[in-house]
Amino acid sequence: LWASYPKALFCYEEMMMNTPNNLHIMAKIAELHYTLGRKENLKVAKKYFSFILLKQDHNVRALWGLKYTCLALQSEKEEEKDAEVTKKLLDLVEERAKNIYSHHETKAYIQ
Repeated sequence: LWASYPKALFCYEEMMMNTPNNLHIMAKIAELHYTLGRKENLKVAKKYFSFILLKQDHNVRALWGLKYTCLALQSEKEEEKDAEVTKKLLDLVEERAKNIYSHHETKAYIQ
């Protein structure tokens, strides 16, 4: 099963060449990089999720993906500069998530 992830990643990257503005495909690519889990893949996932949030700041899927990617990167040995960026992104993601969910009816469950 794990051998299929790089193949799936290749297919999604090929699909993205045909529709470069498709944020759904970008999210799938980011999730596949996250699933592969090596530090290099996590850095790529962080870039994809961040780009999606630049285009759609309310994209909850990308928010959660970026949060878990940043948490995974924090457990890796990152260079100081990269670790600082990851920490800032994580803080931003948590702030945006609270903002999004505070406008939702289920805000009582968030606290």
